[in-house]
Amino acid sequence: MAKKRQKRRGSKSNRSHLRRLANKVKREGLFTDSQVVYEPTGEIKMSEALIALMEPYLDSVETLNAYRNLASMAAIAWNNSVLPPEAQMKPSELINKLDMPAEDLPLMEELLTSLLKRKKALFPDVQRMIVSYEVTGTGRGNWHLSVASTLLTGDDPA
Repeated sequence: MAKKRQKRRGSKSNRSHLRRLANKVKREGLFTDSQVVYEPTGEIKMSEALIALMEPYLDSVETLNAYRNLASMAAIAWNNSVLPPEAQMKPSELINKLDMPAEDLPLMEELLTSLLKRKKALFPDVQRMIVSYEVTGTGRGNWHLSVASTLLTGDDPA
């Protein structure tokens, strides 16, 4: 069974994960003129929010690749749910855009539907978009999830 340990907020290791992710976002040309804010005061920690979406499925995740795949599905569900209603896609439409074997499609659609429902139930008012995320192995059978997201327009990052 996979362990689900997450680093404490503000730890030195966590800050290095966040800096690495911020550099990745900048290298990819996303938000080049934007200020990077680490763990903004008063805001939900997005890695914790994504893990909360994934929580019912974490006990069945046994490999780093499986954890990455679950995090991808959770990020897809999250971002779809924060789009304006007219831009949101149905789970079947989202799944059909993914490159996966046809026999996996029904199970993945069920997973995505569940993740969408969890996002709406757990975080109905959080409208931040996930820009990027990174899953790393800690070398002790644990995984670490770092998430870069937008702040709402007009949010004070201090």
